[in-house]
Amino acid sequence: MGLKNLINKKCIFAIPARLESSRLPKKILADICGEPMIKRVLNNIDNIDFVKQNCSIYLCTDSYEVRDLVNKWGYEVIMTSKDCSSGTERIASVLDKLISKAWKSNIELLDYEKREKILKDTFIFNIQADQPLINKNLIDDCIHEVSNNQNEQIITPIYPLNKDEIHNPNIVKVLISNKNKAIYFSRSAVPHVRSESKDDWHKFFQYWGHVGIYCFRADFLKEWNLLPYSKLENVEKLEQLRFVDAGYGIHTFKTNNATISVDDSSQLNLVREVIKESNLLKKNPTK
Repeated sequence: MGLKNLINKKCIFAIPARLESSRLPKKILADICGEPMIKRVLNNIDNIDFVKQNCSIYLCTDSYEVRDLVNKWGYEVIMTSKDCSSGTERIASVLDKLISKAWKSNIELLDYEKREKILKDTFIFNIQADQPLINKNLIDDCIHEVSNNQNEQIITPIYPLNKDEIHNPNIVKVLISNKNKAIYFSRSAVPHVRSESKDDWHKFFQYWGHVGIYCFRADFLKEWNLLPYSKLENVEKLEQLRFVDAGYGIHTFKTNNATISVDDSSQLNLVREVIKESNLLKKNPTK
């Protein structure tokens, strides 16, 4: 099964972008080797052939400063409320606009059956605005997984963690079942390996990191506002826990093409070093 399963369907890449970040204010506009972070995210997605030929890309933001910059770069922006508490909520709040633009038809004017069909035939890729190293292979992995698992309501990639990453609170961990369903997400290492030194936990269990990408079927994302308040989401500050808390299954798939989400200045500097090194290799391929 391949991408032909997405014929007559719509794939929308929605990038929720909040300018004011508590830990690293205005991080999405931070300069990374001559380009703002958010521009690198948009360009990396747009440079993928399948996306360019078959998908729509929209930035969802409450910032007019961000809107004006992104419009200058040639990308389309949908304005949202400032009251959105997460990226998923920001996208869900303008879902009808996203779908109407992608299908070139006002979904609110359609009858129930046509509306429901369009919702089931639309897949929303929620890409975080703080992932400037997001790459073609990771996006391709996500597209293929969605193409082959269209009955899943939420799909998200995970990757194996090494010893030094397990206890880093900036890396979100995911505990999965034998059927690759997410059991829980946390900034703490889960599970807790009882009676063993934390330095040795990696010897007893394979820990998984979560890549901050969510692939939603639109008919499910449409129900976001009906999900109950989640204390888990609130204390961990992880939006995906609202789905877990409400009892919905999240399908995970394993990738070796993980990327970095920039949460603090150390990660921003790491990304700068990675891109600087990549640029040097391009200029001097023999080195």
